Amino acid sequence: ENALADLRSFMESQQTDLGSDGLRTWLMIGGSYPGALSAWFREKNPDIAAASWSSSGVILAVENFTQFDVIETQAVGADCAQALRDVTAAFENAWDAGGDTKQDMLDMFGTPDDFTKGDMAWMLADSAAMGPQYGSKIE
Repeated sequence: ENALADLRSFMESQQTDLGSDGLRTWLMIGGSYPGALSAWFREKNPDIAAASWSSSGVILAVENFTQFDVIETQAVGADCAQALRDVTAAFENAWDAGGDTKQDMLDMFGTPDDFTKGDMAWMLADSAAMGPQYGSKIE
C-alpha cells in the first residue's frame, strides 16, 4: 500500500511540475516486482493509469519468502553461499561498529550518504542474487 501511495504522489507531483491543467494518464510498465506493482497500481488508480504492462509480475506475494534464499544457495553452491554469509556478517559488523569502520565500508562501495542499513543490505543481497536468478552462473 505504501509503494502504491508513493507512486501516486510522485505522479501527481510530476503533473504539477509539468504544469498540467488536468489529470494526465500514465502507462505503467514493469517486470518482476515492479510488474506486479504496475498491475496493482492500475487496478487501484484507473483515473491516472491508462494501462499497465506487467512482465513476469509476481502473482502471489509471500511475506518472508525464504524459499528464494534456499534456491539461491543451491544455485551458487556451498562455498559461495558461505562466502555470501561471511560478506553479510562483515557488513553488519562494520555498520554496527559505526565511526571510521562504517565509513570506510561505505566509501569502499561508493555508497550515498542517505543509504540506511536496510538499503545497503538489500543492495548486497540483490547483487549476489542477480547472477543465479537470471541464469549467468558460471560452472
